[in-house]
Formats: sequence, structure tokens, C-alpha cells
Amino acid sequence: MKNIIIKIISAAMVIFFFVFSFAAFADAQISAVKDNLDKSVISSGAGKTSTPTVKPAVKPSTVSTSKSAAAAKTVSASSTKVIADDEFTDSNFMTAEELTALLASMNSPMAEEYEGVKPAQIIMEVAKENKVNPLVILATMQKENGLVQTKKKISKFKLDWAMGVGVYDNGKMNQAYKGFKKQITGAADTFRKNFDKGVDLISAKKSTKLPINYGKENFSPTNAATYSLYSYTPHTHGAKLFASIYNSYKSKLAKVRASGTAATASQTTKAPARIND
Repeated sequence: MKNIIIKIISAAMVIFFFVFSFAAFADAQISAVKDNLDKSVISSGAGKTSTPTVKPAVKPSTVSTSKSAAAAKTVSASSTKVIADDEFTDSNFMTAEELTALLASMNSPMAEEYEGVKPAQIIMEVAKENKVNPLVILATMQKENGLVQTKKKISKFKLDWAMGVGVYDNGKMNQAYKGFKKQITGAADTFRKNFDKGVDLISAKKSTKLPINYGKENFSPTNAATYSLYSYTPHTHGAKLFASIYNSYKSKLAKVRASGTAATASQTTKAPARIND
């Protein structure tokens, strides 16, 4: 009986020792985990835990590429809009006095009389009739034949085909458009008709695709004004040249207005004639 009791006591001691050892081991593991968590909190900021799955920072090269792609889209979109519709059709964009003063400020031969009438007067009248910005007509005249800013004498031939209306890429000329006033009238009328067509296509969500650069490319303007300009001159270079000239004249017009010279434009002394009749 005594031996049985001794065995029971021994077994109990073994079990107690095993349970005690396991508890100590578990407590050590918990402490280790707690320490690791505390270190993690300290290294990443209070109340935050750092993890290896945090989204990596974007590399500079990726940022640069993304910006370049965005810029390319912007350039592509802007190239389909040369001028705003409301500006293109603003026949009151400038007064006759401002146009006269602008031409005088550039010492332009277009400030002189041709066949008894000043070009500025014809431009303003035709612009009003067709509801087209007179500055658009002036910029087109410079783009087509360089008649607005030149130190050379202007021949009657160039004046007769001032706007390039009826002049085709193959060199042929439609005599029905020969004559300075006919050129201005034909240009404004063409601008207006093509603008209205562009409005109809865009409002109906139809294609505005135009063959340009001698039919080698297709171009889809995003507004009616640009559709009209590309219909008039279906060349990329022509559109860029127009935009450059137009913006230049717009800047010069702002200076004319700021100087107040438009108020006395009608009293400007006539420059020596540079037009060959």
C-alpha cells in the first residue's frame, strides 16, 4: 500500500513539473511576441504597425513618363482646336478705328487705299456681313500672301489673289474670285459656310475628319472654327502659321488699345504708297 502511495506522489510531481515548464515556455513566447510588437510600433510611429506590403514609392522615371504621357495627350487635344468658336465668329472683335490703327502701327501697306477704298474698310464690312472675326481675315491675308507685313511693293496680281480664294494646289485660278474685294468676300463667306458645317457635324456627333497634307493624313478638328480653318487650308503648316500670325496680331492689337492710338487712327498721316497699280 505504501509503495502505491509513493508511486502516486511521484507521478503527481512529474505532472506538476511538466505543467510548470510548459507555462514558463508559453509565457516566454508571449513576451517575445509582445516585444516584437512594441519594437514595430516604435519603428513606424505611434499607433501604427509597419508591414512589408506597404505600396512602394513611385520611381522618378515612372513619374516622368506619366507626366510626358499626360502632356502628349494635352498637346494632341489642343492641336485639334486652333481658335475658340466664339472668338472666330466675333465680328465685333475690333472696331474699324482699331484695325486702322493696328495696320498703321505695323506700317502696313494695307493701311493705304486700293482702288479708292481702304482695305480696312472692306475687311470690316465683309466681316460684319458674314459674322467672322476681322482679325481672322487679316491673319489669313498675311498667311496666304504676306500682304500685311512687308517692305516690298505689292503687285496688283497679289492684291487680286490676296486671300488665296480660288487658287488651287495645282496652280490653277478661278477667275470668278479675281479682285481684292472678291477675295475678302470669298474668304469670309467660305469661313462662315465651313464653320456652320462644322457646327452641324459636331452637334450631330458626326465625324469631322478631313484629308490634309495633300491627302496623306486625316485630321479631326474638335470645334467648328478649326474645322473651318482646315477646310480653307488643309495643311498642318498652314494652321500653325495662321495661329502664330493671329496671336501676334492679337498681341499688337492689345498694345494699340493700351496706347489709345485707335482713337486718332483716322487722323494718321498716310504712308508713302507701296502698291503697284
